[in-house]
Amino acid sequence: MGRANLDKGLRWLEKLLRLESRYGFFALLRTLVLLLFFGLAIFIITSPKYFVERAEGYIRRRHDAAVSMRLVADAEARVVLSRLIAQTECSRAWVIELHNGTENLATGLPFLYGDMRLEEVSPGAGNVDREYRDFPLGRFPMATHLIHEGIFIGGAEAVRAIDERLYHKLKANGVEAVGMVPLYAGERPLGVLGVSFSPGGEYNPVHLAMVLQRYGVQVGTILSRGSE
Repeated sequence: MGRANLDKGLRWLEKLLRLESRYGFFALLRTLVLLLFFGLAIFIITSPKYFVERAEGYIRRRHDAAVSMRLVADAEARVVLSRLIAQTECSRAWVIELHNGTENLATGLPFLYGDMRLEEVSPGAGNVDREYRDFPLGRFPMATHLIHEGIFIGGAEAVRAIDERLYHKLKANGVEAVGMVPLYAGERPLGVLGVSFSPGGEYNPVHLAMVLQRYGVQVGTILSRGSE
């Protein structure tokens, strides 16, 4: 059996050498490559299930990995929010993440939306995250202000001077003051890290700014892992 296989291999080699001497090496190589692709195409056509199953498996593995990364990132970010509450004595600490909605049909520019995905509250403070789901950022001038200025700390009236709509929304939630910093994944805006204070809550603006900026870097780093 071994001798027969050797003889067969030698005969194929002899044929290839004759073809190479007749047509040239590169012409022969091009022909072999075309035959390889032709054979692969025939295999794909006759065995589509093989490739579909592997494509689905690849997509499923990617999805499972992304879900795992998201769960880990959310857990780590919530730890940071709890620390933020402890260090600032705020009523709520939260993260609003940005996402794309539909786009302008003429320009292709996306409409940006915000979603309060993470929220931690101090004892006695109720959750308000459901009221900040998929809201269009274009309706809130504070979003642009944050990107330009890099931080906002102030009472409800200071918010009103920039964003009347946000002012009324905060007052409806019993918020007396807020502090916010934008989050980034590299140079791309990722979202907003914020804290809010109920009536009677006290804060030191200098200390609050320092804490927000420090934790803003941490939360941005945590959440940007999913985009790598």
